[in-house]
Amino acid sequence: MKITARDIINIFYKFILCREPDTEGIKYHTNDLNTLDKVGTKLHEFLYSDEFFDVFIKNKMQLSYSFLAERKPQFES
Repeated sequence: MKITARDIINIFYKFILCREPDTEGIKYHTNDLNTLDKVGTKLHEFLYSDEFFDVFIKNKMQLSYSFLAERKPQFES
């Protein structure tokens, strides 16, 4: 069974962001993943997203958001 880019993005939304993907999000990330062809890069994007910090750090893990946010890497454009 071959796993598609869409399958991977669905998994990221469900297990990282704890929600169903919206139509635009699935389209954007699937196209981006097909272009990049690097799952690790896309996984990193999800794990360092503001939404991930909101869902897990503030609400579920009850850790200090400011402590972890200070260590969030900044990317150059």
